[in-house]
Amino acid sequence: MNKLKILVFIIIFISASTYLNFAQQKNSTVATIGKDKITSEEFTKRYELTPHLDSDEFNSDSTRYDLLYSLIAEDLWAQKAKDLGYDTTDYYKNLVHPMENLYVRDALFKKEIDSKIKYSKEDIHTAIERSEWTLRVNIISAADSETIFNIYSELKHGASFDSLLMLSNDSVGQKSPLAINYGDMRDDVVEDTLYSMKVGNFSYPLKTYSGWFIFKLRDKVESPRGAYTDEGSVREEVMRSLKEKKARDIGEVYIKNLMAKQKIMTDIHLFRSLVYKIIDVVDKRIASDSFYKNHWLTLHEDEIKEIMNEFGPDSLKMPFIKFEKNPSSLKEFLNNLQVDLFTIVTPVVDFDHIANILLAHVNYFIRQESLAREGYRQGLQNEPGVKADLKIWEKSYLSKIFRNTFYDSLKVTDDEIQDFFNSTYKSQNSIEEVNIQEILNSKLDVMETVLEELKKGKDFGELAKMYTERKWTKNKNGEFGFFPVTMYGPIGKAAAKMKIGEIYGPIATDEGYSIFKLIGKKEKPENGNLALSDSIKSLIKDEILKEKWDKKINSYTVSLAKQYGFKIFDNTLKDLKLSNINMFTYRYMGFGGRITAVPYLVPWYDWYKLWNNQNKNIVP
Repeated sequence: MNKLKILVFIIIFISASTYLNFAQQKNSTVATIGKDKITSEEFTKRYELTPHLDSDEFNSDSTRYDLLYSLIAEDLWAQKAKDLGYDTTDYYKNLVHPMENLYVRDALFKKEIDSKIKYSKEDIHTAIERSEWTLRVNIISAADSETIFNIYSELKHGASFDSLLMLSNDSVGQKSPLAINYGDMRDDVVEDTLYSMKVGNFSYPLKTYSGWFIFKLRDKVESPRGAYTDEGSVREEVMRSLKEKKARDIGEVYIKNLMAKQKIMTDIHLFRSLVYKIIDVVDKRIASDSFYKNHWLTLHEDEIKEIMNEFGPDSLKMPFIKFEKNPSSLKEFLNNLQVDLFTIVTPVVDFDHIANILLAHVNYFIRQESLAREGYRQGLQNEPGVKADLKIWEKSYLSKIFRNTFYDSLKVTDDEIQDFFNSTYKSQNSIEEVNIQEILNSKLDVMETVLEELKKGKDFGELAKMYTERKWTKNKNGEFGFFPVTMYGPIGKAAAKMKIGEIYGPIATDEGYSIFKLIGKKEKPENGNLALSDSIKSLIKDEILKEKWDKKINSYTVSLAKQYGFKIFDNTLKDLKLSNINMFTYRYMGFGGRITAVPYLVPWYDWYKLWNNQNKNIVP
């Protein structure tokens, strides 16, 4: 397997109960923008949790100002977008409302769960002991008790576990035993059972939140965790896993009691109709590409939008999840489904299989919505921390929505592509060319899955075909074709320094998260001149569009700076104590859910040079 290289930034996961504290310094004002301001707490959070992708763009001397100019631009665009009413659109509300729910649930978790976590010396001893071992298991599952006990009976009477596994849908993805480490299992009964089993034995049928299971313990090997970290780090990781387990146990009891007080129904007619529409979408995907017949399949955002269009506006408004007060519409549920990953094991696309997957999503939606509503009932949406975190996302969403309207008006002609090629590349025979495969996706869950699959040795091209959202490379296993390293920004720069077979990323961009693999490199074109291939045309078009967009965006940002005004407090900025660890951080939220700790901000500071040139005698 090729070595997986995380070259751009450190990926860090922080839990709801260990979220970093950025309020240690006096919360003063770093800049004012119109009626808004950027505080030292907000700036520190954005600075320390934002990856600085390129040392040329974010060098150590100017990083603070570059990021501040980018934040000022984001704020200016957000204020203008709000003045134009973008914050009243359904699109904006569909982005912000789920994010607000996440923060409200997180605040509820801290209040009702995190504050009640306790563990004994025995708990710690057991956790450390179990963390030393990795269990390798195979699993046979069933949705009902009758089926699983029939299977158990066959096993007790001498049937081969492997034969029964091969006959089940569980065989997909279990060519090799599954690795389980301490803390991986949600259910304590399952974990206790597995760690008490002898190698070669199978378990009694165990019921979990997601169905019935029989486990066979294939092997028990020393955990590799300690091989890469010191003893203190291992203990810290174990304690974190133990705390999360205790939080999960307390949380499940809390949720059970909360749900017991409610009577919630799902509209069976809309449910059945949704199942059939999902089956139609899956059938289309499989018919158009035989690759999916034997692989996992996850519904794309555009496929869910297609389903929404088929229902039509009247059906989308109908109550789907019938809470006692304020039912959730079908549209609300489907909007949520665009964030959750609806994953299917193909080619099993019969009604019952899809219905079971959909039911799990419905139950999860009901659970999360009930928790959010309890948080709102307690007024947690008004907590200062919730409001401050949400405001950051609101500004990010508003600025991006407004900026994207400028992109739609840009066009690139064939003549422009040819002229760009002639003036920039045609005569430059010595430019190095590279070829890459890329996986581009907007969802964090997908990218984490990709990273895990790559670590297991899965083929990059197959994963690209499954997960990439870059349409023009999807049917080519994510392959770009040869292009000069001077193209495609940080991708070209990174590829120039890589060795064939190396993987780079992930990089966060406005388009999503990108991981790419170098699969080819040429010192110079074989014929002495660069050829204007279709792949280079696509890349040049993207580059011209970006240049046009940057020019338009920077010019408009200057006009907004003149309209709203801004002021930078240099002494406050310079006095901030900041960490220079280059990291990209995911935040686990209370009661489930995961987001980037702060919105990713593409470097957006060139407007200030333009503004400064036009206002040399004006000090902001």
